[in-house]
Amino acid sequence: MVSVFDSQWWQEAVGRGVRSKAGMKYLLMPQLTPYLSLTTGRADITLATQGLAYCYHQLPPGEEIPKGAEENFTIGKRITWRINDISDLDDVQSHFSTNKKRQIKKAADLIVSITFPSVPSSKNKSVLEPISAITPEQFYDLHALWLSERGRRITYGREYFQHLAYAAFEHHSAAIISLRKSGKANELYACAFLVFDEATCYYLIPTFNPRYADSGAGARLALESIRFAHEQGCRIFDFEGGNNSPSIANHYKQFGTTPTEYFTLERYSNPLVKIAVSLYKRLSPKPQ
Repeated sequence: MVSVFDSQWWQEAVGRGVRSKAGMKYLLMPQLTPYLSLTTGRADITLATQGLAYCYHQLPPGEEIPKGAEENFTIGKRITWRINDISDLDDVQSHFSTNKKRQIKKAADLIVSITFPSVPSSKNKSVLEPISAITPEQFYDLHALWLSERGRRITYGREYFQHLAYAAFEHHSAAIISLRKSGKANELYACAFLVFDEATCYYLIPTFNPRYADSGAGARLALESIRFAHEQGCRIFDFEGGNNSPSIANHYKQFGTTPTEYFTLERYSNPLVKIAVSLYKRLSPKPQ
């Protein structure tokens, strides 16, 4: 079964491929793409990286390192947080921490809205007939605004996200979950952009209104996202995050998740490229 990230339409939407800068060719993971399968043999791995100044790749959880990769790449490990069976929602919630259960109860009066396409085969953006009108454009603007209010900036472009989101909606592989308070203001508290395939739902981009940090909306948003994934027939819920943030990792741990390793493959053509890449990583803003 092909994952949503390995599908041809996703690859085209994110523009996966070799790029060039300052006369050097490189291959990176596309933005908003946490994993890509790599099942080629030793010769193919070598050929695929010949002539590249830099190459970086993240394998899906459960995929082993291909033969010969150790000779051509530096192998690393990262962690994602997963609930490996969401078929029984009562059982899933029973493993939430006391703190998360309390937060969910606190946010019980928030209204859930779901942006989800009703006609997966249509190529027209009017396919989106959401229960509440949270479009990809509005989602992006909210994420950028809420990050800026916390002194941070968004790390992906508006047009890039629009293109990817509508491609995912067209293929019936995405949804936006949002929480709002009823009343005159009808203000949004939190939103999440989910993508999914037959087996797994990915909590790809959650974002929260900092003015309501103590509302419990973060825990409620995760629960409603898991509920949506369950309704779509997914078995696994992947929170996809927490590597660089102890606080995010602690947040995800409290949903009864299992820390799940996956491998990274990295290759530099020479020491100078390694220095340049290390400096770029140090100066680049961390994903939010």
